Amino acid sequence: MAIIIKCKSCKARRKTDTGPCPACGSAELRFILDYRPDGRNGKRCQRYLDDSIQSLAVAREFDKETTLAIKERRNPELIESLPQYSATIDELIPEYMTDYRLQHRSRINSIRQEKSFRERENTLYMVSKIVGPMQVIHFDKHVANQYQLTRSKQKSPRGTEVKNRTINKELTYMMSFLKRKKSAILIG
Repeated sequence: MAIIIKCKSCKARRKTDTGPCPACGSAELRFILDYRPDGRNGKRCQRYLDDSIQSLAVAREFDKETTLAIKERRNPELIESLPQYSATIDELIPEYMTDYRLQHRSRINSIRQEKSFRERENTLYMVSKIVGPMQVIHFDKHVANQYQLTRSKQKSPRGTEVKNRTINKELTYMMSFLKRKKSAILIG
């Protein structure tokens, strides 16, 4: 885990949070939390901290909280005792869809877009129904593989086999949902 300091104006990387930027002279900073939620061999994530944070000490506090949250997530006994981890997929879908609709709103073709939103929401509820009442933090690659096997044995509404393309689209929707919700839970 690391904290990257950048100038807010010119986006140049800085070594310290003191003094003006050598490149442009601006004193405004931007802090980025650089971490790997799945361990050192996992995917690298970067999260911009809030603009109100203007000191390295405060940014380090976020770094400590994130490190602790990641360690707790890997320790199943701690996960069960923490209230922020007890939310199930079904409980978080409405909140996710509200945020998703606000972020992806377009004026070009609102009817088509609304249909797309409903499809995503229905898909998330269907995936949740198949995997059962599960906490967001417990959905991993093994659950996704099990979902894929279960779904491939089911029939579509037309009575044909469910195609891999459809299953992959459903899992893509789910991974997008999980990525946003897990990062919200980990960071707080």
